[in-house]
Amino acid sequence: MDKTVVSILEELENTPGKNARLEILEVNRKNDLLKRVFIAAQDPYTVYFVNKFAMPAFNDSPPSHEVDDDDFLSSFLDFIKNDLSTRKLTGNAAKKALVAQFAGMDNPIVQKWCQRIVLKNLRCGLQESSVNKIWPGTLKSFTVALACTLKSDFVKGEGIKILDPVTYPVRVEPKLDGLRCIAVKQNGVVTFYSRNGTILDGPGLSKVRDVITQATIDNVVLDGEMLANGNWNDSVTAVMKGRSK
Repeated sequence: MDKTVVSILEELENTPGKNARLEILEVNRKNDLLKRVFIAAQDPYTVYFVNKFAMPAFNDSPPSHEVDDDDFLSSFLDFIKNDLSTRKLTGNAAKKALVAQFAGMDNPIVQKWCQRIVLKNLRCGLQESSVNKIWPGTLKSFTVALACTLKSDFVKGEGIKILDPVTYPVRVEPKLDGLRCIAVKQNGVVTFYSRNGTILDGPGLSKVRDVITQATIDNVVLDGEMLANGNWNDSVTAVMKGRSK
């Protein structure tokens, strides 16, 4: 009898050593549900917008009908993908539906792994690079364009002189003292990230989200600066705490 994905995850958690865990993944390379679990939990562009929720007490009464652990897991992955990541359900409605999902599980081990998936922290000792060794290209890093530094020196009587070769003409823009913000629009759903991939989801971004959502463009990445009152502190407050400016 084939192992369930839940049992494979348990094996990964309880196996010491990266190489030993990679061997377990290699043996189960063809397990599509296991691959879905790692994508759901570790893809930086898949977001569920629910960070805090009260886990229901485990119901140990016999189930009304027999349901396979992997069926529960597959159904849960469908739910968080179709209802949470698309923002079909948001706020309290999302939390209520999520808690109902956990309440319907008759195996505490399934509950544990589903909770870790939605919180995007499997805690089984396998990071992006390890997963991509088994399933190349499955997980993409969250990266943003960064500025390059030109070598320069202060020359008396001339001021600061650039030493690196520069091909002119060049474009020069003012440095805005705001918060770097990357807006990703996928299938009509807009998600905001900081430069290191942290989700920005405060109400202060609602107007910007509405504009991007209503735009005809889709499946794009917009990279810019969120600026409030022209200074860093107000920009952080507006984006992180959701205060409209």
